Parts: sequence; C-alpha cells; structure tokens
Amino acid sequence: MNAKKIEYPAFASRPVLSLPNPPKLLPDASNDAAFSEPPARGGRRGWDDTKLTITRKPRPGQVYFIAAASGARAPEFEGYHPGVIIRVSPHFTADACTVVYVPLTRHEPDGGSGRVLPYIHQLSAAPGPDGERPAWAVCDHIMTANVCRLERFHYPGEGPRIPDISREDFRAINECLGVAMPSVRNQIEARMIAGFDREREELLRRHAEEVARLKGEYDERMAAREFELMDDLTSPKKVD
Repeated sequence: MNAKKIEYPAFASRPVLSLPNPPKLLPDASNDAAFSEPPARGGRRGWDDTKLTITRKPRPGQVYFIAAASGARAPEFEGYHPGVIIRVSPHFTADACTVVYVPLTRHEPDGGSGRVLPYIHQLSAAPGPDGERPAWAVCDHIMTANVCRLERFHYPGEGPRIPDISREDFRAINECLGVAMPSVRNQIEARMIAGFDREREELLRRHAEEVARLKGEYDERMAAREFELMDDLTSPKKVD
C-alpha cells in the first residue's frame, strides 16, 4: 500500500526558533479544570482543597500550606496560608482525618507599633524555601482542617517538601495557646494545683507513717536497752 504523500504548507519550511530554557508544561493541564482557574490566594495552580494530595499522616510541629474554610472573611485567614500542626486525629483518611493548627503570617502582627501581643510568637526560623523572612504564629486563631486542605511546600529545583519548626518554637506556641485561651489555661492550672495538693497530702501522710514507724522502733530499742541496763545493775555480783 502506497503511503499518501503529505504536502506541508509553505510556512512549515521556515526555520524554528528554539528557546534556551523552554518552559515545562504540566501534563494534561488543559484537561484539568483546576489548572484552568486562577489559584486561590497564596496557593499554586493545581491545588484542590477537595482532594487528598499528601501521602503521609501529618505530625505535630510540621508546617503545611492550608486552605481556609469556604466562606472565610477577614479578619479570618483567607486562601492558603502556612500553618503549624498542633494535633492530628488518629485516623488518616480523606473522610475522617483532621488536624488542629495555628496559621503563620509574614506580616508583622503589631501593625508597626512595636508591641507584639502575648499570644503571637515569632519563629526562630521561618519554614519553607524563603527561610530568611520573619514569620509569626498567630495563636489566637486555632483552626481545624480536613487533610484534603493541606498542601506541601514547593522548593524550587527540589519539589514538594514538608518543613518542621524547632522544639523550642513548638513549645513557645503551646505557651501562647494557653495565653490565647485563658479559660482552658486556668482549668489546666487548677487541675495541676489540685494534683499537687493531693500529692502533697499523700507525701505528708506517708511521712507521718514513716516517722511513727521509726519512733516505734526507737522506743522498742530504748526499752530493751533500759531493761538490759537495769538487769545488769540489779543482778547479784559473781564472786570468784
């Protein structure tokens, strides 16, 4: 069978200019509705807060980009913001797993007044590829999110990664959470004080019991010694 000769238009014979670094297109981007729409504030093209994209269960202290809940309005956080994971539910499924987190911001929360509120903590090092910029944890915005709203950081030349904050920063954030929720903090402190009081009473009781036991042993030894001395003094002397 003779192949049909294809006749190209005249402009096809023109030389093709090649760019030194041609842009890389994501596969099937034209067929994905998520790529055809502009990204949410702070997000990237292709992010979809209805689909589970992370492959591992989050851990406390990790930082993700987290989509705000639908209908969020200022002064709530809108769009995508980095958030520090505080707590994770036991199960890891798109239908059941949720995280408790506090959002991060790169805008100075004091508004330039120089006075940072006690429930806001500045991280020692900002998470993500742009770690030189300062970042603050806004600990009075305690939020819950389905894991479908979590996205990993994108590191140029490396791909997606999940950064962590330091133990000192995580400890400071938990202290700020107590400041942000005084009723919870007061209840915890009251329970701790009650526990200390019970422990103190138990120690005092055990101390009193030990003192009584030692006193009884001492009295018995002293009584036995007195009897030996009296017996020695009153017994008839032996004559050789």
